[in-house]
Amino acid sequence: MSNVNVDVSNQQVAADKSSKTFCIIGDPVEHSLSPLMHNAAFKYLNFNYSYIAFKVKVNELKESVESLHDINIAGFNVTIPHKVDMTNYVDRLSDEATLAGAVNTVKNEDGIFVGYNTDIYGLMAPIEERISNFVGMEILILGAGGSSRAALVGLSKKKGIKTIFMVNRDQQKLSQVIELGNSLGLNCIPMDYLDQKKLSQISSQSKLIINTTSVGLKNETSL
Repeated sequence: MSNVNVDVSNQQVAADKSSKTFCIIGDPVEHSLSPLMHNAAFKYLNFNYSYIAFKVKVNELKESVESLHDINIAGFNVTIPHKVDMTNYVDRLSDEATLAGAVNTVKNEDGIFVGYNTDIYGLMAPIEERISNFVGMEILILGAGGSSRAALVGLSKKKGIKTIFMVNRDQQKLSQVIELGNSLGLNCIPMDYLDQKKLSQISSQSKLIINTTSVGLKNETSL
């Protein structure tokens, strides 16, 4: 990506022919701290790399991925709402991405875009630091997108989970992730998001609540 000059978090990030360029795509993407963190790391390590953010709408995903191919980008991260659809636009999927049916990281391997799912490890690591025994546990997952799929894959490796309750406004997506969870050997039960009394009860009895929705990206105070 030569002659690119992008303003990210009040910093000018420039790329030239000798550099490697990485990015994150999503919508919204303005909230992402990825450019700030990655560029700080690149600077500290004295790497001639840059990391920028691209806002990509749903109907622009295919064209945008093709453009990233054309400029031979080194790799990119994928955030809301593209993680599931991205599985259709990479050349190859890792085992984890195939299992989850979602991609959050794409690596350019000699011109081949390979999709990975690192959400599984990123989500489970802090949970495992706090919880060692999952036997008999009831869990509530909010949302039914790519991150919820990663959560199910990660949780499927833990023995003894009693029930995973799942809630989402889009019932079709909810049915799809319920099917995924049950296929992984979990006991997933859909919840009616309009039944506030029941949701309050389930929230109170759940030992772990995982929010995979977009709520919080704009500092909302409540789900």
